[in-house]
Amino acid sequence: MSSIRAVIALQNPPFIRQETALRVYSLAQTHGFRQEALHAARATLTFSFTLEDLEDEIGATPLVDLHGLWKYHHRLQTYLEDDLTAFRTTAIPSEMTDQLCSGGTLTWLREYIESIMESPALFDITEFHMSLLRHARASRHEYDECECANIPSRAIRAFWMALTNVVHDCMSRVSINVYEIYIDNS
Repeated sequence: MSSIRAVIALQNPPFIRQETALRVYSLAQTHGFRQEALHAARATLTFSFTLEDLEDEIGATPLVDLHGLWKYHHRLQTYLEDDLTAFRTTAIPSEMTDQLCSGGTLTWLREYIESIMESPALFDITEFHMSLLRHARASRHEYDECECANIPSRAIRAFWMALTNVVHDCMSRVSINVYEIYIDNS
């Protein structure tokens, strides 16, 4: 097992990535590679997990494996909802919330955080910057005093690091919880 894991770890591009995550998850489940199954489950968080998005996989991936991933996503969303609700009320740096903005700095930040609760795939630095850009553009047309585009980069980095820590902590707790369930069911 350790030899197989070593070969998998050295693959370039990585063996477990967005394009291969569902199939790797299914293979890992079938052959009892729990660590790889959890790694692949995490990789599935980078895309939307709806029936429409998985249409091509339904015939290729056993339904029991898709159901296991669905439970993983659902559990993560539950953890994220609790943790991100607390985060958005206590952990947003004042340098971000003190900006002069009639459009509501906290409104766009809260909407972005809520979008992650609904779809963990939206936890992405590009998605975050696009949310800020959309807000700044709309506010520029509607309001003269929006300064959200001038949020200091150190404040954005501090916010992103804090958000990343919350999301990764949720992923770790869900992975540990799921791994314990696998051990109990073995």
